[in-house]
Amino acid sequence: MNEETNTNLNGKINYSSLRQIIFDYFKQTQGLELGSGSIDYLQNKLAHNSEPRPFFIINGEFGETRFDISKENIEKVFKSFLASKDCELTSNLEFGDHDTITFTYKSNHEIKNEMNKPENKVELDLTYDGKISYSSLRQIVFDHYKNTKGIELGSISIDYLQNKLTGQNSNQPFFIRKDEFGETRFDIPQEEIQEILKSYLASKGYELTDLNYDNRVEFKYKKVEKNEQEKAVGGVQMNESGEIIRDRKATSLQLESNAPHFEPPKNETLSDEQSKNILEQVKTEQKVEPIHVKDGELERMAREKRKFTILQRERAMNEAQKGKNRSAIMAGICILGAAVATYFNGQDVNQVLQHELNAIYSWKALGQYIQDLGPLTTLLSAGAAGFIAKYMKHSKKLKNAQHEFEDFNASLENTNVEELGGNEDAKSR
Repeated sequence: MNEETNTNLNGKINYSSLRQIIFDYFKQTQGLELGSGSIDYLQNKLAHNSEPRPFFIINGEFGETRFDISKENIEKVFKSFLASKDCELTSNLEFGDHDTITFTYKSNHEIKNEMNKPENKVELDLTYDGKISYSSLRQIVFDHYKNTKGIELGSISIDYLQNKLTGQNSNQPFFIRKDEFGETRFDIPQEEIQEILKSYLASKGYELTDLNYDNRVEFKYKKVEKNEQEKAVGGVQMNESGEIIRDRKATSLQLESNAPHFEPPKNETLSDEQSKNILEQVKTEQKVEPIHVKDGELERMAREKRKFTILQRERAMNEAQKGKNRSAIMAGICILGAAVATYFNGQDVNQVLQHELNAIYSWKALGQYIQDLGPLTTLLSAGAAGFIAKYMKHSKKLKNAQHEFEDFNASLENTNVEELGGNEDAKSR
């Protein structure tokens, strides 16, 4: 290859060597680490113009992407390889069936300059395939709300999110926000979730081009060139030149603010120091906590929450009191019935009392006592005992409910005292 001659020389390589030349080219020119499938797919494509599955593979941040490189671009890559050795390809590549690729070439020390022209370079404009789990998507949403709105979210079973996004008619609120008054469950619209994913990809220098919900979250994305990527600072869009971009429509994810707009001087080029100062000033002005719910609305929600809690506790006390009263009445009826049955049964009252005293100390005497009472009187006595037990149970419930209500009222009083300045100002209030 190093002979200085215009004579055409014959060359030969195999398909594995051609594949490695392609790998090295894209690693050196674009920093891409490529992989591939079986070498047979490349041979069938080039030798027989068949259309097998995509041969080349690249492992992106969100999964594997398979793609093809045209025969024309493969030949350009090989020309670049020869040019690196001061040689020029003088014929088309001949792709044979027996793992052999033949060609002719000649020495040319000026060929590098020719191959550096844009039309002779091969750029891979790839659309990557991405897949993430629904758990990962949920975490992206959590992080977005925490970083942009200062809100810590939770959630219920991940199946609800998948059913919602795949259109399986799940109306169960999935996301949870907890505060001092309890938890609130709510939904985030599918459109907003898409915008959150789009914003997440943009932060990594990618553009979302397609999105599909299946067993996993599947999407397509492209890399955004640095010279075209806009820098978002606190909701203000700026390009690499430091110019403010205002025509772009604000999404539901962008925060509203009253930040001033900074215009670069007309017909002047901003220095790096000026651009840096502008960006720093925008960052300073834009540190505003986003608020999506008005203060009055939050107060109203808090009052409704307290009212609901009070009603719940009052209902619990009322039900416990009713149960206590019912049990007392039924126990009294059963005791009265047992007494009447005993009287009409013709039993001596003194004898019944003696039986009762004996039953306290002897199981045998207790059995005889129950037998002497008869079935009706025994049933009524047992019923009275049961209702007395229920009476005690409802009494305990009532007492617990009253204590909870008192504790809740005390907590509200403490909260009001703290909000109004503490106990030391109580007299002035």
